[in-house]
Amino acid sequence: MDIGEIVSRFSEPPEAIALGISALEALANEDLSLAEAGAIAVPDNLLRLATLVRKGSAGHRDFLVRVIRYFRGRAMTFRHQDDDGDHRQVRRIIGALWDLERAGRLLVIHEAMVDPRLEAALGPLYPGATFEIALSPLRNFLRDYLVRVYSWTEGAGCVAVERTRRVFSDLGHHVATLQFPDQLDRDADLKGRYVSRAFASRSGRRAGFLVGVTADTEGEAGADAGVAGLVIAFADL
Repeated sequence: MDIGEIVSRFSEPPEAIALGISALEALANEDLSLAEAGAIAVPDNLLRLATLVRKGSAGHRDFLVRVIRYFRGRAMTFRHQDDDGDHRQVRRIIGALWDLERAGRLLVIHEAMVDPRLEAALGPLYPGATFEIALSPLRNFLRDYLVRVYSWTEGAGCVAVERTRRVFSDLGHHVATLQFPDQLDRDADLKGRYVSRAFASRSGRRAGFLVGVTADTEGEAGADAGVAGLVIAFADL
């Protein structure tokens, strides 16, 4: 990958920012504000889950709690969080999604937008039933979420905002990544364009950036990968 091409691609103000899977926990914990962030892209499976929660499905509500807990930030590990607190966090996520929809700022990433190459690369991710949930039909929610969000960033040339590096640890060899925080920030002002308006700055948290391409089963980037669309902004909270 040529760093100049990457900087050129991401030097324009973003039309939209994708809400990464770990950013849901930051949104639920009020560490992420979407008020100034423009259009927000989310996968259709999140909206189906949110709709079922709104209709009163305790099972789907508890599943969303499980996702929040899985990506819970370091600060939360030192604070007791009871079920009532988790349920309040779920309500914040649901409320934020409907606020975006009412304001016309919600972009939905549908299955038709999925990149088959990325879907194949992430196919082994999250095996077992832990993150499977019936959304007509039974699906692996986390894997579907990641495939949709990062297919969209690849196609749209936009950024997915994540809260924690755990996402990248989970992706492992499925995505080959290069980290260019200094040059990308200096030349493309990614912090200003993609992160500062979303993540609150109450505690001076650091943001970093990863540029990735879909990897093959051996963990190597394909020769035809070109300039990556899998660009991720993260804030370790």
